[in-house]
Amino acid sequence: MNQQTAPEIDARITFPECGVQLNCLIRHIRDDIYRVCEHPTFAEDQMRYGDRVRIRKIDDQDYEFQEVASRSGLRFAQYIINDEISLEIGGILDKTVRSNGYWQRDYGGILSLYYDAELFDPRLYLETLFEKYKKN
Repeated sequence: MNQQTAPEIDARITFPECGVQLNCLIRHIRDDIYRVCEHPTFAEDQMRYGDRVRIRKIDDQDYEFQEVASRSGLRFAQYIINDEISLEIGGILDKTVRSNGYWQRDYGGILSLYYDAELFDPRLYLETLFEKYKKN
């Protein structure tokens, strides 16, 4: 089974260095290497979406983070947004995904973006939109 067809695993990952435990989707690549398939809220200083990480499997759902084997190469940005702005950013988010990126909204208003700046950098478009709302 290759990494494209391997199922995503809803893993509970412990980060021993910082004492954080979170649930995050991962996909097994080989041996103890997994690909991070979503934004790891509260652990982005350890690993990020798209990274290939070494994780020790404890049981079917529990894992322990070891290290980043290789970074995804995607850039990361995070914003706090409100419902009004969220109605207007759909096109920007769609273009981010079509350009090999990823986005995730957590807790209603935290927008996490991963993007390939060579293909599309959503920050300028988002910040222009934010400025528009500041003026209103």
